Amino acid sequence: MEGKEAIIKRILDDAEAKAAAIRLSAEESCAETLREAEEWSERYLEKQRALLKSESEDRIVRKATVAELDVRKELLAAKRDVLDDVYALVLKKLGNLPKEQYLSVISHMLQKYAEPGERIVLSKSAECYRADIEKLPVVLSKKLAVFKSRGDFSGGILLIGVKCDKDLSFDTALKTLKMQIESETAEYLFG
Repeated sequence: MEGKEAIIKRILDDAEAKAAAIRLSAEESCAETLREAEEWSERYLEKQRALLKSESEDRIVRKATVAELDVRKELLAAKRDVLDDVYALVLKKLGNLPKEQYLSVISHMLQKYAEPGERIVLSKSAECYRADIEKLPVVLSKKLAVFKSRGDFSGGILLIGVKCDKDLSFDTALKTLKMQIESETAEYLFG
């Protein structure tokens, strides 16, 4: 039996040695896998930090850009309000021209734009100048007639013609002028 026990002991010793080798290999493999996982997680963490930093910087830049655009928009709105106020003041001054200047402006408009035989519509505010306008040399020479009814506009005239009508009201003239010189006016006021 002794031989049997020796064989069993040898088998058990071999099995323990194999188990120890397998355990050692497993522990080394586990340690290697753990080390690789830690390295991977460290690289992943660095990449995520870099992405977050980049995204944060992008967000800051975008928010700064949006804020800058909002400031520009507000500034532009304020400048537009100032320009509108300037043109409203000009329109008011045109409506309050002294009689001789008002008649001179109307006479100039009629010389430049009126066709013979057209009819003139005066604004409600210029009704008091009807008799003076009817006596203007350009009205007489072009045989223009002044309508009895008045127009609902701030100043200037409307010309009613056979082919077309012409809006020479101060409102329209100023809007046209505003479109033509608005950038120059803004440069003068804000440049």
